[in-house]
Amino acid sequence: MLSIVDNVVDFSCSTLLTISDFLNTPLSEMVALGYVLTKQEASLLGLEHRDDPTVQMLYGISRVALEHEIRDEEGTVEVLLKVCKNNQDQYKRIIEAIGENGNDSKQARIYANDGLIYNEACIRKYTKQLSNSPMQEPLALPPTVQASSSSKPTHKSPLRIIDPNPRKTDMEWVIEFVGEYKTTKKRMNWKMCFDEGRNAGYLGTYSNPQSLKNTSNKLNPKH
Repeated sequence: MLSIVDNVVDFSCSTLLTISDFLNTPLSEMVALGYVLTKQEASLLGLEHRDDPTVQMLYGISRVALEHEIRDEEGTVEVLLKVCKNNQDQYKRIIEAIGENGNDSKQARIYANDGLIYNEACIRKYTKQLSNSPMQEPLALPPTVQASSSSKPTHKSPLRIIDPNPRKTDMEWVIEFVGEYKTTKKRMNWKMCFDEGRNAGYLGTYSNPQSLKNTSNKLNPKH
């Protein structure tokens, strides 16, 4: 393999040395062609004779001939950048979850697992698409929910953001209220519970304190 590379390098160098005596502006067509092929620069900016009309013409022809491949490559880069941005946002969420929750790593584990699922699915999908066709958009896996993290991605990430302070259900609020109330009072006041629950934005499905009491006793007989 090294010998092949050495031969190619030797050929390019010998070709450049051969045409070096003819690199006078303007270049002849054959000299310009040999110059472009041996230099193998992706852009005219990398060429000393970039102002030569024949060299410019050759690059123009190459661009038209390879235009579809250029578009495909640009599309591939764009998709990969989106995947990288999604992963970057996910790493930030994991770090923030650890910082906010301390020893409670449940939220961080959920974020890490979502990221793992996302990457595994991307690997499976794009491995099957190893062809000349353009890459598809990054997979939208876990459902995205309302953002509550301090990080604000510039695009909509397919990876969910966990609300660090999820809203309680009506019964969760009632259980918490009853527990706190009974620490100082012996007899439960369901009217107070009903009124405070309504003021806090809960218990909208209950018509009166008695219906709340009946439901609570049924679901939580210990109370």
